[in-house]
Amino acid sequence: MEAVVFDGKTLSLKYEKKYPLPKLINDTDVIVKVAYSGVCGTDLHIIQGEFPASKERPLPLGHEFSGEVYEAGKASIFKKGQKVVVDPNRYLIFH
Repeated sequence: MEAVVFDGKTLSLKYEKKYPLPKLINDTDVIVKVAYSGVCGTDLHIIQGEFPASKERPLPLGHEFSGEVYEAGKASIFKKGQKVVVDPNRYLIFH
């Protein structure tokens, strides 16, 4: 997948054309194909090195987003193709 990621070692952003796809771990997990993503204050603090973030691997930013369910675990209430909006401080909202 394509992603703009934060490189914690160099405190910089970079575009990755082949960032690894996430994998379902639990039966209730959902993978969302992001359509739109916002940049918030937390993202800016991460970029400026003022907020702790992983330095082990590039980190995709934009944790407030909307998109479509790409894959859903067998016990998930969500179905592939559903449109969703994610609030990282609450839960997945769908319609």
